[in-house]
Amino acid sequence: MSSPTSSVQVSINGGAWSSGLVLAAFGQTVNFRQNPAAGGGILSQVWELFDGPPDLLASLPAGWTLQNGIWTTGGAAPATVTWPASGANAWGSLGIRQRLNGNPEQYDDTGALEEGFVSTLTDESTIVIVPDPVFGFYGLAAGETTQVDAYRNWVGAWMHDLRLISSSGSPTLRKSTTGPSVSVAGGVSSVILTGAGPLTDMTGGVAGQRVVVTIQSAAAAVNRGGSAGSKFLLSGSSNCVATNGYSTLEVIYEPLAGGGTGAWMEISRSTANG
Repeated sequence: MSSPTSSVQVSINGGAWSSGLVLAAFGQTVNFRQNPAAGGGILSQVWELFDGPPDLLASLPAGWTLQNGIWTTGGAAPATVTWPASGANAWGSLGIRQRLNGNPEQYDDTGALEEGFVSTLTDESTIVIVPDPVFGFYGLAAGETTQVDAYRNWVGAWMHDLRLISSSGSPTLRKSTTGPSVSVAGGVSSVILTGAGPLTDMTGGVAGQRVVVTIQSAAAAVNRGGSAGSKFLLSGSSNCVATNGYSTLEVIYEPLAGGGTGAWMEISRSTANG
């Protein structure tokens, strides 16, 4: 019997099988297989998703089970994973590991090399990434090594994201406005409401974009949906106003089903003390 070599391949939305760094998009499917050209002699297969975006891991299909903190399944055809359609916690890196013929984990709980580990029977060199929709960040997966950058290891993925921040032209990505509307296109993440307001809309938002609005004027406000056509859907029944000096409101952009203008959903708010 020939000796197998673990070799992971993935297919995005039914496309060609590939390995290494694989980019995908929100809403696409991911299928997994052992590379058929990597040799026979396979007696068993264990598949592990050792890290991934929280919203993706929370929506895995039947067949994937959580074992010691890692989502695991077996067999030659793991259940298809479908990426969420949007969400601030849905972008990032999906780390994939395959172990053949009962090969143990590479390291034990103390960090020592596991006795009996055979490197050719485990492959974790493929990673699927859905970039951040605002900046194009890859993010980092726990346990990530050379999947994105064979030379610089995980530092390559980190530098990719830092360069995107640098190329934005603004380290703060902040804008000021007096209302009623301000553009947040291009990844603006902070808006300062300096005038009387009220603020009723932020244009140019994309799915999952988060913006912190700081209200610095006692006369200013972020108007709740339904008030003067506001696109802000805030909790409760009142507008967000400055209290004891200022208030901050964090919102996230959610497109409407079927297209059209979306709305800004409240995540959290806070007020100054004293």
